[in-house]
Amino acid sequence: MIGTSLCKWAISYFAVAIVWLLLAEVLVVAGFGFPNHDFGGPDTLVIVHMVSIGWLSTVLCGALFQFVPVLAARPLYAERWTLPALALLTLGLTILLAGFLTLGGHFNGSPRLLPVGASLLIAGFALVVANLGMTLWSARPLPGPARASSQPGWAASASRRHSAACSLWCCPEPLSARNGRTCWYRAFRSTPLPGLVDG
Repeated sequence: MIGTSLCKWAISYFAVAIVWLLLAEVLVVAGFGFPNHDFGGPDTLVIVHMVSIGWLSTVLCGALFQFVPVLAARPLYAERWTLPALALLTLGLTILLAGFLTLGGHFNGSPRLLPVGASLLIAGFALVVANLGMTLWSARPLPGPARASSQPGWAASASRRHSAACSLWCCPEPLSARNGRTCWYRAFRSTPLPGLVDG
């Protein structure tokens, strides 16, 4: 929305996520983790958590810090929380990975590394969720785009519109002329999709 300030720390989330992804790729290329090691072993868990938390979750948080203010047409509830949340996520993941490396015998650390890292990750994600939730809560009543996607029947309504449009495209003859048969073979024809019917 015009006039909505975007989060200045979102790019930092994207940069940190790329670093985690590149580190995971370097480790996989170097032969660390699966398939050279056990699928459920600590080495593989390092790679899995680098990709799932370090890359995917961090990118998702950064994207949400960009999209939620636009969707709600107001700035983040507390933009000052975004950098501490990123620090908690990064530190928590680093400590968690050190715990997995300790389990694998690559690092001489305390067995308390895993719960400490997990606690920091939970705190970081809680800060992200609280910031986004309070942003949406303070924007009540939500503007058009946010209200439409948060209503309970929105997904079912969109599904019905999609089904009706596909039905018209796949089988343009009226339902009464079909005699109960479906025309699935027409779904793959190369003609462009005509205008969608809102219903």
